[in-house]
Amino acid sequence: MLRSGLKRLDTIMSQTLSFGVTVDGETHAIEIELDDLFSRDLSQALLLGWHINYPSSVWEPVGNRWFALPPGPDAVFRQTSVIQKLEEWGVTSAEDLPPTRDQELRLVVLLLRARMDSGMTDPAGRAGKILRYASDDLVEEIVETMGKTRRANESREDFIQRGMEAELYEEDEEGNVTSAWVGWNEGERPEDPNQDAILTDFEMGSGSA
Repeated sequence: MLRSGLKRLDTIMSQTLSFGVTVDGETHAIEIELDDLFSRDLSQALLLGWHINYPSSVWEPVGNRWFALPPGPDAVFRQTSVIQKLEEWGVTSAEDLPPTRDQELRLVVLLLRARMDSGMTDPAGRAGKILRYASDDLVEEIVETMGKTRRANESREDFIQRGMEAELYEEDEEGNVTSAWVGWNEGERPEDPNQDAILTDFEMGSGSA
């Protein structure tokens, strides 16, 4: 199983992407492998888990909403996409990659949101289980990349929950949840004395298996 999983990861991360970015009014054509954008363990684990459950969304990212956000009502909540971020960072060629650590953590946020919007089964629950293998410091850092600042006397658990909810939770005009926040509090966290059970201490009521 492990050999098959690593082989699948290699196949996913070597996928070639061709797209254009517009910086200072000039459009640049870029051709890279997915690994050039997502080179860290957490990013690749999220992509692998997504590909196992719903491969088409990962396999052809260009043209799908998670990579290049189309105009229209779909763009209202998610105000940025991978390509928009690359443009913001002035990336005009493969030589400008890989992104910095902080930049890739921001791409992780976009990746998390994209998984929520996909046809994946229980996207929040699945992502939550992957994030439980990341350190609490890293999860807190991811929230900080969203522009969130920890309030005075706010616990780390509350800060992470507030940040994740703000980015990943959405309701329609009738108050129905359109992006599944539920699921983050279920599942077993690995035994590690350096990790607090942050992601398992969230409010209960999830329908995640």
